[in-house]
Parts: sequence; C-alpha cells; structure tokens
Amino acid sequence: MEPHPTHELRQGLILTASDAISEGVFAGAKVLLVKYSPSEGSIGVILNRTFSDPSSRQLRRCGGPLSQEAPRVLHNLPNTAGCYQVTEGVYIGGEVQDLEEREQARMFVFYGYCLWRAKQLDGEVRSDLWRVEGPAEPTHIFGRNS
Repeated sequence: MEPHPTHELRQGLILTASDAISEGVFAGAKVLLVKYSPSEGSIGVILNRTFSDPSSRQLRRCGGPLSQEAPRVLHNLPNTAGCYQVTEGVYIGGEVQDLEEREQARMFVFYGYCLWRAKQLDGEVRSDLWRVEGPAEPTHIFGRNS
C-alpha cells in the first residue's frame, strides 16, 4: 500500500529533526522546505549548520549534503532573475554577486541542499523523524533586521 501525503506539509514550512535522528548532518537540524511535492519529491535547506571549507579556509553554511560546490541564496528581493518565492518575503535563486550589490538585499548564502524522493518526507514525518514547526518568517532566515 502506498503511503498517503501528509496534509500538513507544504513549501515554506520549517521542520525540526526529532531526537530519533541522532547522527549526521540532520541531527538537530532545522530545515526550510523550499519545494514540496508528494509525487515528485521535496527540497530543503538546513538553516542551522556550518562546515569548514578546506579550499577557502572559511566557515560556510551547510544547506544540506548534496551539491555543496556552488553557493546558493535565500533572499528578500522578488524581482531577481532566476528566483521563485518560497514563502512570504523569502525567495530562492539568483546570483549571489548580483544580490550583494543591491542595498536592500537580505541574504542567507548556503552550500548544498536536502532532497527527498516522492513520498519519502511524508513517511519520515509520519514516523516522527521530523516535527513541523510551522511557516517560515523572514526573521527565521535573515534575522531581526529583515
């Protein structure tokens, strides 16, 4: 029998890993769902992880374990080429350098992302691996000055 989607999941929510996830990059993670589809899979960005990048000797935000080579960005500017709205006041996509030049930009630059195949995240939520915290606000992503 195929698992049914959980009605509470949708793009723009923040999920928190439960204590059942005790190891690895997801232990204690807060994740913003930037895309959700029970039939196509889901994409998320970890909001509370960093990693040390040996090539640049910098501490970087870890959005997830996949494709950590190039920076990606969450921001507050709707009129940005290549972006889409995640939730009210939060957009993903665009070029980091272009956004850095815009005075009103609030940004969260990260490397990597999280990916769940079709219905996988629904099953993990039903199994109490993730708790749905609720809709993301810009202050959750950019801090109090957004």
